[in-house]
This record gives sequence, C-alpha cells and structure tokens, in this order.
Amino acid sequence: VAAPARDPAYPVAKPLLAVLLLALVLRLAAVLWLSDTVPYSDFLFYHLAGERLAADWGFLFDRSQVEYYGRLGWWPPLYPVFLGAVYSLLGTHHRAVVYLQVLFGTLVCWFVYRIGRRAGGERLGLVSALLVAVNPTYVFLTNLLASENLYALLFACGLWLAGRPWRAARGL
Repeated sequence: VAAPARDPAYPVAKPLLAVLLLALVLRLAAVLWLSDTVPYSDFLFYHLAGERLAADWGFLFDRSQVEYYGRLGWWPPLYPVFLGAVYSLLGTHHRAVVYLQVLFGTLVCWFVYRIGRRAGGERLGLVSALLVAVNPTYVFLTNLLASENLYALLFACGLWLAGRPWRAARGL
C-alpha cells in the first residue's frame, strides 16, 4: 500500500510535528525544571568569555586578556562569540541563551529527520528524529552553556547541506 500523498498546504507530516513538539517540550521542561542551574566549570568559562565579548569585541585582540583567558585556545571559539552576540542583544543573562538552545535542539531533530528521510525514507527519518528528541544527554545538555548545543546544530545543518548535491545527482 502506497503512502498517502502529502497535502501541499501542510508540507510537514503530523508525525514529524509530534516529534518536534516532543523535542521542544522535553527541552523546555528540562530548562524550567533546572532553572536554578548556574554556569560552572567550562560552562562558567564560556559565560565569562561571552560577557567579555559583549562588553568589548576587541577582547579577542587584547594580548593581556587573551593570556588571562588562555583557555580560548583550548575550546571551540565560535561558542563564546555566539554568547557574546546574544549577550550584546539581550543582556548578559545565561538563561536567554538556554532558551535559544531549546530551539537549537528542536532544529537538530528536524535536520536529523531530513537527513534520515533522504538516506532511508520517511520511517527512518522519523525514528532518527525521535531518538534525538528523547535522548537524555541532548535534552539535559540544553540547560548548560556548552558548545555542543551550537555544534550539534551546525553539524546537522552541514550534513543536511552536504547531502543536497548527492540527492540532486541521484534525481531524488
């Protein structure tokens, strides 16, 4: 039995909407439940570097600051820059970033769905997105200022974009 054709007015299937809603609700629930979490360890470093960048983008080019924040050479540089940008726009409230990361995690599920669907069909895409949506590590990591939140989004987006020429070459 062939799968029913999608209504063009509703380009996203109901099961996918359910998975994305589940991903959003789980991440939001974790963030609300753990609302008293404060940055610590590496997460504190990211927060402090983001604060410095929000205050002065020249921070990255000031030798004394770079020496004091020597860990900048140990960790991915894009995440503190992302934090600096968010803090510049919304103030230095790490909770604002955490709520953005709720959206990032949900977008990762969408990209995983698209990648899985392209690789093995609708069912594989949905199962893959569901596994990412309910993975406890990904859900609870949303509440922390960790570079993995941004990296997972950029990685999933990159994989999805990298497969586009492959898909076109196969005529899919």
